[in-house]
Amino acid sequence: MSNGKNHIADKETLDAVNGKVGSSGDAQSTAPTTLFSGIKGILNLLTELKNLLSDGKTLVANAITAKGVTTAASAAFATMATNIGKISTLATDTADANATAAQILSGKTAYVKGAKVTGTIASKAAATYTPKTTNQIIAAGQYLGGAQTIAGSANLKAENIKSGVNIFGIIGSLATGLDSIELKMAVFTYNVTGYKKQSFTLPGKAVLIASAYSSGRIYSSYGVVWIPGLGYWYSGSASSTVMNFFEKTTLTEWTPRSSDSYPRYYALSDDKKTLTYQEYLRTGDDPVYLTVIYSTT
Repeated sequence: MSNGKNHIADKETLDAVNGKVGSSGDAQSTAPTTLFSGIKGILNLLTELKNLLSDGKTLVANAITAKGVTTAASAAFATMATNIGKISTLATDTADANATAAQILSGKTAYVKGAKVTGTIASKAAATYTPKTTNQIIAAGQYLGGAQTIAGSANLKAENIKSGVNIFGIIGSLATGLDSIELKMAVFTYNVTGYKKQSFTLPGKAVLIASAYSSGRIYSSYGVVWIPGLGYWYSGSASSTVMNFFEKTTLTEWTPRSSDSYPRYYALSDDKKTLTYQEYLRTGDDPVYLTVIYSTT
């Protein structure tokens, strides 16, 4: 053995053997056996050490392999040391990460440059928006956790929108008021002496009725104008620019002059197609001309 201590141990063993040999012949016969036993014990220790070293390398190699770097149990210690340097770490793997808390969903986490970052982005649940006269804004910086639905309507068509009106890019074509109907005029003559009612069948629905004592004017002395739905009555004089204003909700009898003993009487059927008129006319009086503006649609 090359170890200095082993040399000393061997010398001590030999000296003991020699002493026994010098003192007794029996000692000389046991010396080889004792020496052999000592050497055998040393060899056993070396074998055990080798086994421990081999088991240790296997454990290290397996640990390195488990970290993603394949390493054989028989690899040299230098190879194992190099492979350990190849093992990924949190700091190295996230060194180039650049996300911030404001870019990560609230409650979720990530690692940036080895540090844990908790997100702050708010989450917006599903919602439905009905169009209004003002804008409805979905604020930026939110995570849409559900579908955001802008409600539509099957009635959003040009024919349902007033002509010329733009609603969400759709230009209306619906005519309203007098633009949506065809108007015509008819004149009926009331010329009954006395105070009697007379009915006239209109060719369409009345839109405006005017009475006058002259066929060339829309109204004359104490003429009347009636507009269905508005119920406005006008009376005036041919010699005056002043028109007195009266308001009634229905077309019924009306006396423009308190001195009249026989009031003028108007009645219009529910379907607005039959006009009944009554006024007191004396023999020789001018007839009353009833001008009717009516709708054919």
